[in-house]
Amino acid sequence: MIASSRAADKATRFSTDSTKGNAKFRLPREERMKGYKDVDLIQYDKPFERFPDDVIPVAIEVRDTSENLFEFVHPEKAVYVFGPEDGSISPVQLRHCHRFVIIPAKHCLNLAMAVNTVLYDRMIKNYLKTGDTFVNPGDWEGRGPASTTSFEDFSVED
Repeated sequence: MIASSRAADKATRFSTDSTKGNAKFRLPREERMKGYKDVDLIQYDKPFERFPDDVIPVAIEVRDTSENLFEFVHPEKAVYVFGPEDGSISPVQLRHCHRFVIIPAKHCLNLAMAVNTVLYDRMIKNYLKTGDTFVNPGDWEGRGPASTTSFEDFSVED
C-alpha cells in the first residue's frame, strides 16, 4: 500500500512507538490497530443469496420512499448497502433491498462518512434501547479502557 508506506515515512520523527535507526517513528494507525485482520474479503457474484432469510437488506440511498435516518428503526439483523461515492446503488442491488434510508445532510457524504454515520446511529440507538456498554478501542486492543465515563456524566451547558 503506497499510502501506508508514505504515512510511516512522514511519521519517522514525530512519535515514540518504535525506533528505526536513531529516529523514533510511529506505525500507521491501521497497522497499530490491525482491525483489518478481523475482516474477511470475499467475492460473490450474487452476495444477497449468501445471507440467511431473516437478514434485512437496507439501502442507504436518496429515494422518494426513503426513511429519514433520525426516525429509522434499525432491524436486529441488517446488511447495509452503500453505493459508490460518485453514483447510485445499481438497480440489481436495489431490487434486493427491503428498506431504504436517507441520511439528512446539507451536502453529500463520502462513503466512509456515510458508513460511519449509519453505524454510529445504529450503535447509539441500541445503547439507548438496551443500555449495553460500548466497546472502546482500548478494550478491543487489550490496552484497557481509556476511561469509565458514561453518557450520564456529560451535561450540556448554555
